[in-house]
Amino acid sequence: MTVENNIVAITEASHGIGLATAKRFAKQGACLALNYEKTDDSLEEVAALAAEHGGKAISVSEWIAITASIRCGASTKLSKNTLRLASSNC
Repeated sequence: MTVENNIVAITEASHGIGLATAKRFAKQGACLALNYEKTDDSLEEVAALAAEHGGKAISVSEWIAITASIRCGASTKLSKNTLRLASSNC
């Protein structure tokens, strides 16, 4: 399965397994919805990595996948690109 240009939501993305997962998908050009409890520079690093590979990333403090999808995808792409994967490591 390719994740390029698909929305991937990841919880606890600012550290540990969540951060490693976010970096992996960023390198594949995914559109990332990154949930965090405490933000830090690591989320900016993931966003830059995603942009470098043709994807993008947003940070969301609340965990609502629909909100993340709307904020992450352009309105013209929402009909094609909906949430494909979710990673939760609570």
